[in-house]
Amino acid sequence: MKNKAVLKKLYTLDVLINKTEPDILPDSHLFSHHTIENQTNIMMIDEGRTTTRDIKDIMQKSNIIWTMRNKIHNGEWESLEPLYELEMELKDHCKNGNKIQAIKSYRSYMRDNYNIEITLKIAKNTVDALHDQQTVDLMTGVKD
Repeated sequence: MKNKAVLKKLYTLDVLINKTEPDILPDSHLFSHHTIENQTNIMMIDEGRTTTRDIKDIMQKSNIIWTMRNKIHNGEWESLEPLYELEMELKDHCKNGNKIQAIKSYRSYMRDNYNIEITLKIAKNTVDALHDQQTVDLMTGVKD
């Protein structure tokens, strides 16, 4: 797929993200993670700083955002609350010393709700990062 075609779709995604942003902004941030990620992707492609592999990764991540934002737009979700609830559940497992259960819960939740297969290594890295109070994107997990 040509970069211009990818950019056109990213601009379409940007419109959807803006339509589905909450009316009342949270105290924690002014711009959502999805807005920042999409704008970064647009900039990277527009400035020619992407490889074919980067474009493929951008397309995959954008599809995930598109699915989530359409669930909000179509009234299936009120907000991105399901992911926040998952994060709290995983943090509770970690706090209670149940990292293995957190890993299992994370992998099965992503598979069952988003049709995303999270590898055992990524799940472990993600749970470890949550345990260490790091900010993570549960849609992609922590790769390193």
